[in-house]
Amino acid sequence: MSLLSAPVFAQLSQDTVLELLSQMEAMQTELRELRNKAELQSHELERLSTRQRELLRDLDRRLTNIERGATTQTTRPQPTAPTQTQAATVPAPATTPSTSRLTATAEEQQQYEAAFNLLKQGLYSRASQAFRAFTQQHPTSPLAGNAQYWTAEANYVIRNFGLALKEFDRVVKEYPDSPKVADALLKIGYSYYEIGTWEKARQALTDVVARFPNTTVAKLAQIRLTKMDEEGR
Repeated sequence: MSLLSAPVFAQLSQDTVLELLSQMEAMQTELRELRNKAELQSHELERLSTRQRELLRDLDRRLTNIERGATTQTTRPQPTAPTQTQAATVPAPATTPSTSRLTATAEEQQQYEAAFNLLKQGLYSRASQAFRAFTQQHPTSPLAGNAQYWTAEANYVIRNFGLALKEFDRVVKEYPDSPKVADALLKIGYSYYEIGTWEKARQALTDVVARFPNTTVAKLAQIRLTKMDEEGR
């Protein structure tokens, strides 16, 4: 077998080198494209995360304002001041824990915001624990209803539907005057849907439509009911 001549061998080596260089160039180009896509995806994730945090903050602010407004409207007007002869005999009107005050203390506000920051960061388990601690320490705070709702919501987000059901139920039972009751009932229906308890899901969602007609939660409940009909649930 004859050996390749030097010029031919050199030509083959040159061709091989050129091919390898071409492959390396293609790989580098592909790598740059992948890096660009990764950067774009990272930017998009950060944008969505920021948007989520803004929406959560705006939602909580709106619900808090609604709750305070509702509490103000449902608070009984104070009786007119009694005369001097009546002052000794007329007892002061009693107040219930839920209407004893309309504003949170600085300590309550700080603790609540700390828990909500955990929620905005996506630390749902820690947020749930922090909100639970808040309601235990400040059961009569004007923010207690909000905290109880977010305790439930944090568990719902991480698909811990069994615990979420119990926590949403506490919103309905322990804070019946809270504007979050409608949202809690909606999520109760959603949670039953997720675990496949169709009858209770339908009952809760139907209750939302009946109790809160012409509201956003009622429309959402009806959408889920329609979906259940289409699925034959």
